[in-house]
Amino acid sequence: MKIKKFSITALASVLMLTGCATNHSSPLYSYLNASTSTTVEQVRLSDLYGEQWTEFALVCPYTTKDEVKEELGIKINTYLTDSTDDSSNDIVLRDKDGSYDWIYFNRFDIVYLCNGSAENLKIYPIDSVLEFEHRDDYGTWKLSAITEPGNQ
Repeated sequence: MKIKKFSITALASVLMLTGCATNHSSPLYSYLNASTSTTVEQVRLSDLYGEQWTEFALVCPYTTKDEVKEELGIKINTYLTDSTDDSSNDIVLRDKDGSYDWIYFNRFDIVYLCNGSAENLKIYPIDSVLEFEHRDDYGTWKLSAITEPGNQ
């Protein structure tokens, strides 16, 4: 009986850990988390997510649903209020046909895309270079610059 009880407990623990890990399945999260750099990392989202995407946008805290609809052509129903919440820190990938993939990040986790306030929604080419600075005091990566292809 003890063995059976241990097996159920072990299985429950594994399932809980698996559930937590699914929040970190993004290629960007994995790339930055595996980095051995202690200063700066540069990456193109096209290298991580594929060439099928043509552009991306960052959705930061308090971005309004209307702004997302106007700028990206996406109607969102996932937030109860008229804007995204204070932990929003998301990337929206879009292809030439308008299909999209919304990648959710928690602003208080390892990938820090936004400064914490409402920012203008801007669409960038997918092969822009994103530069992240490692913040030793928090163990996070903060987006410090986006360089579009014509400026590289």
